[in-house]
Amino acid sequence: MRSSATRPLGSVKASAVSAFLRRTEVMVPPGTEHRHLDLEEVVARLTAGSE
Repeated sequence: MRSSATRPLGSVKASAVSAFLRRTEVMVPPGTEHRHLDLEEVVARLTAGSE
C-alpha cells in the first residue's frame, strides 16, 4: 500500500490476506451479501447532501 506521496504505508503477507478472505467467504458466501449489508442505505448515506 502507498499513500498519495507514494511512501509505503505498511505491508501485509499474502498468506494473511488469503486467510482473511477465506474466513470472510465462509461467513458471507458469495451471493448472500444482501443479507448482511443494506447497500441501498449505504449509498443513501454516501450521497446524502450531494445534490
